[in-house]
Amino acid sequence: MPHTGHRQRMRSRFRQDAGGLCDHELLELILYSTLPRVNTNEVAHALLHRFGSLRGVLSAEEGELRRIPGIGENAAVFLRAVSELFARCEREICLTSDLLTSPGRLGRYLQSLFFGVSEERSRMLLFDGARRLISCESLEGGVPLESAISVRRIVQRVLDCGAAYVILAHNHPEGIVFVSDADRKATGVVKDCLQNIGVTLLDHMIVTPERCIPILHPEKSGEQIGRASCRERV
Repeated sequence: MPHTGHRQRMRSRFRQDAGGLCDHELLELILYSTLPRVNTNEVAHALLHRFGSLRGVLSAEEGELRRIPGIGENAAVFLRAVSELFARCEREICLTSDLLTSPGRLGRYLQSLFFGVSEERSRMLLFDGARRLISCESLEGGVPLESAISVRRIVQRVLDCGAAYVILAHNHPEGIVFVSDADRKATGVVKDCLQNIGVTLLDHMIVTPERCIPILHPEKSGEQIGRASCRERV
């Protein structure tokens, strides 16, 4: 157990100047509720040593977290919940203005969707004719465009929601940016299918923790996708 009064002093420091706490001190503090009889200072240092940063800690899977001495099921689930709260807050901030016209917001929003996700997943963003986000949906499996069935499901959801614009996205959790020929071909198939029903595929984005790469418009950044595509339709 930490020496008497240490936790209360940490709480007092937080109340007075939260921004003045070091990363390991803030992590130590948030672990108090789930580790009442453990030296969370040591645990916090071990977490940061293993995962490299606060972002790394919050991106880690439950199983990885539980390999750290002192981290049990409750603490691991708690950290995963903090991670999800962080991602949802980031999405709320991004949605305070138009994703397709506000610089940087589309990229930030896409990265928040995949924050803490260690397996390859896919998402579909649907926009109405005024370019407002009307739905953000998970797509089965990793890259969603591997079969005709997947493409039909995408088209059906677009019709069900009455969408006018679509952005597809899938993550590369390891941070490796590589657009395969299969990615380009499948993206082209979806683009053509949507075009046949009067819907525009703005792009298919590869999302890493550091950046977002457009497949259809590799010369543009994420925020440029929306602005350029919107001008083309005006």
